[in-house]
Amino acid sequence: MYTLHCLSRSSSSLAVPRTSQRALYFVAVLTLCASTFAQSTRKTVLLFEAHPIPSASATTVATPYQTAAPFLRQSFIASTPAELQPTTDLDALKATVTQYQAQLESLKSDTTPFNASMLEPLLSISDAYRDQGEFEAAQQSLEQAQYISRINEGLNSPQQQLISEKLIANYLAQGNYPDAINEQQDLLRRNMTQNGGWHPSQIPMLIQLGDWSRAAFERDVHGTRSIGIVLGNTRGQRPQSPREMAIARLDQANLRYVQAIEMLLNRPRSNLVELLALEEKLLQGIYLSGHRRGLQKNPDFYFGGRIDMTGHRISRPEFTSNSGVFLYGLDALNRMHTYLENGIPANPLALLHVKLHRADWYTLFRRRKDAAELYAQAYAFAQSQSDPQPFLALFNPSLPLQLPLFMPLPHSRSTLGIADSEPVNFTGYFDVQFSRSALGDVKELELIGQSANVSDATKRRLWSLLTKAPFRPQLVNGQPVTAEPLRLRYYFSELARE
Repeated sequence: MYTLHCLSRSSSSLAVPRTSQRALYFVAVLTLCASTFAQSTRKTVLLFEAHPIPSASATTVATPYQTAAPFLRQSFIASTPAELQPTTDLDALKATVTQYQAQLESLKSDTTPFNASMLEPLLSISDAYRDQGEFEAAQQSLEQAQYISRINEGLNSPQQQLISEKLIANYLAQGNYPDAINEQQDLLRRNMTQNGGWHPSQIPMLIQLGDWSRAAFERDVHGTRSIGIVLGNTRGQRPQSPREMAIARLDQANLRYVQAIEMLLNRPRSNLVELLALEEKLLQGIYLSGHRRGLQKNPDFYFGGRIDMTGHRISRPEFTSNSGVFLYGLDALNRMHTYLENGIPANPLALLHVKLHRADWYTLFRRRKDAAELYAQAYAFAQSQSDPQPFLALFNPSLPLQLPLFMPLPHSRSTLGIADSEPVNFTGYFDVQFSRSALGDVKELELIGQSANVSDATKRRLWSLLTKAPFRPQLVNGQPVTAEPLRLRYYFSELARE
């Protein structure tokens, strides 16, 4: 944990006024914490990936070893807005900027400063500036256009909406999620004023707000835990660290997804794909919010949170004891089940996936009896299909599935932004053997082989990864059972975080 007690106060013996001492101390603290934050964003992260152990004739593998993922996980990554890329034809852009600047100068000399005829060239030049990467100049042009539009047409004109959308695009091109979110929320408020409350036209705005808040969380959660560099909080409230502020963004994303889902459900006809995508984003957010203590401690590996009670370290994850998180997640999964059960056209394979996800959710919360009942129902559903083989193949794949399947695990390709098809240069491996309980817990974990270039720290992280998150239990005729020991090879690679 980073603290602010890292500087000595012995400087008070120098001939420096007390107010200056405080100022110097505060500046030094900010400098140190900013340096710590920069270092924390540059550290390396581990990638682990399970593969079958090669045959006896190929057990020893030279490293680095390059391979793609052995199978595609059922993961879903919340979409983040693509940054607008500057065009490569800079000469044409500069000519465009020069042309619109000349137009503006001509208009300024021939008209009043607030003439509406200036709006079109101001908006056009802002696009050119943004594409050129001159975001501050684009911002100034848009703010001037916004002022002229408000004087001529008021706050709620279509032109104001267009300007707000261009402001948002300019913020996103810089990766400035907070200002993009604030501008979108202002756009949402104006829309509500125009429509007298909630209206279906606001659904895309809510989804965008959720996606941007989620993207801001994913980017900022790796900041420092220190509260020393965060200023400007609401008076009377405790300052928040960057990680706390990031988790607050996660809560905001969840709220926006809930609002969008409610509005979609109130429409006479809703898009099934859009509903399922939103529910899955919400389920991811609920799962992450249940690990907020682990995220505060170590966002790269958030399963490790513990609860301190009566002076003892109790190894009880906060997540599994959180009934609110359990119920919210179950509600999302039940809604997804209802959508697919009543969907037209029917999609029985997608429905089976959701049935298994519901059983997995109970497994994650260690509710064995309910999980077993839902796995049995999923198995019966698979057997009832006219061609059950593709359905039954989901129950016991050759490589065991570590839960949850609806989002990437720590240390996985998806978390690190690596495509499953992309070959990775792995620098070493561990061969392990373990069995699984009927709740998917790893039992009797042991090391049976390794490459030459391993470290104890890497082994400890793999052990944590295997023991902190359960696997889908082995299912025999739909019933979870204690599995026979299996052997897997876990390749690893140390990668630099962007």
